[in-house]
Amino acid sequence: MEEVVAAFFVEFNGFRVKRIVAGKIHQSYRLTLSFKNRQTADYLLQKINRTVFTDIALLQKNLQKIISYYRQQSEKSFLLAAPVATIGGDLFFQDKSGNFWRVFTFFNGYSPLKEIISPDQALIAGKTFADFIFFFRDFSQNLPSVIPGFRNFKLYLEQFELAKKNSLLTSRKNIKEIITKADHLLQKTYEDYCRLAPDLPRRLLHNDPKINNLLVARDSRSPVVIVDLDTVNFGYLWQEFGDLLRSALIGSAETETRKNFDLSILKALIKGFLEKLSGLLLPQEAASLAGGPAIIACELALRFLADYLENGSYFDFKYKKDKLSAADNQLSACQFFLNRRDLIVREIGSVLDH
Repeated sequence: MEEVVAAFFVEFNGFRVKRIVAGKIHQSYRLTLSFKNRQTADYLLQKINRTVFTDIALLQKNLQKIISYYRQQSEKSFLLAAPVATIGGDLFFQDKSGNFWRVFTFFNGYSPLKEIISPDQALIAGKTFADFIFFFRDFSQNLPSVIPGFRNFKLYLEQFELAKKNSLLTSRKNIKEIITKADHLLQKTYEDYCRLAPDLPRRLLHNDPKINNLLVARDSRSPVVIVDLDTVNFGYLWQEFGDLLRSALIGSAETETRKNFDLSILKALIKGFLEKLSGLLLPQEAASLAGGPAIIACELALRFLADYLENGSYFDFKYKKDKLSAADNQLSACQFFLNRRDLIVREIGSVLDH
């Protein structure tokens, strides 16, 4: 680890690292540097998942475009976690073992939003991700995809069907039950997906609007920090809207759906997200939103299931069985949103007609 730290920093007296158990892709650590004057400084150190991100240079180049655009704008309602360059000026470092590392600023006094427990929190979460989209509304630089096929429902379906066909695990009773559940929900969600308007505009999205990608300060007056910008790219609003609502229902662990989800939280999320974007929304975009949560939940279930059946390493769960639990959980979320689609439609209309 000393090799990695020395690539980014000079003249430190010592350091310590502590694993941060958060996220399902990279390995993250809190890096604390100590100096001769007894002062310390904290950073976020990440070992990049090369199974997911095969072109590290492209990943960091995209990130640099996003950060540069952000810094050039005068008015900002949120903060972004900025990368720290190596001594040589690069945004990543490859160690002797071939692993790739990067460092970000660390926000002391902030913590991830692991669970939304009040409408006020929901309003902030919805508004912050909407602020991100509104802030980057004029961003026009090319951002090549860092994950081929990312958020491609048809591709995920093909991968799921292939995994079912080739895996020996499908004969197990518990797995067979989850696959049957997935096949049933797929019939409805795939129909909804195919009915989406083909002329929807593509907007720059965060593309991973999980609630724990928001850091909130103990001082509620401070701006919210948005983290994990790896998949920022152009996409459809129904995807961002859907993943935001899905994440609020499930929480950061992904493995347990909240049994008593207060609908006032759902309504506040919708209000927070749409009030800022109402002036940008086209009619066909507004019509596409209600189906988003169920489609995204089903899509993620397929990804978790395929990764489990193939014994893959895309998602980093502590135990393999948790990946299966997460897949089942997404399917429960899918059913939840299918059952409440009319409610979501009414709330969308209420905000946009206000």
